Amino acid sequence: MKELIDKVNFQNLEENYNAKKIYVTKKIPFNVILNKQKQEQDKKEDNKLFKAVKTYYFTKLKRKTFFFLLNEYYKSQSILYFFKLRDIDRKRKWIKKKRINIIIINIFYKWLDLSVMHLHKKYEKAKDYYILRKKSRIFNLWKRIINDNKFFKKIDIVFLKLEEIANSWEQK
Repeated sequence: MKELIDKVNFQNLEENYNAKKIYVTKKIPFNVILNKQKQEQDKKEDNKLFKAVKTYYFTKLKRKTFFFLLNEYYKSQSILYFFKLRDIDRKRKWIKKKRINIIIINIFYKWLDLSVMHLHKKYEKAKDYYILRKKSRIFNLWKRIINDNKFFKKIDIVFLKLEEIANSWEQK
């Protein structure tokens, strides 16, 4: 404000070489100048406020778009990770199933081998038992035949002796 007044005084001095001499027609309306200055200051303040509001809303918009993009990015990433996890889980289940199938097949074949070995042992035992029974039966039959032959020989001898005795009685 003081600068403006000094400027007006300086203009007055230039026009009138005398500082005390002031023309009525050449009076500078201070109210208009003050209003202009006030308007300029208001404009400057408005511009400052406008810039502040503009930067605020611009940063807010930037932040919103950033968060929106970030949200979209995280959504897409989460969807990608979801599909990736599903794929990994599917592969894990497939590998697990494959391992389980391999384990089941191994267990089945080991059980089959054990059962075949067990059945083979049972068969060998039964075969040995059958052969032993057959041998013992043959042996017993052979023994019986021999004993029968001896018995019948003894009986034959007894009957022969009885016949001799009977013949001797008949001759007497």
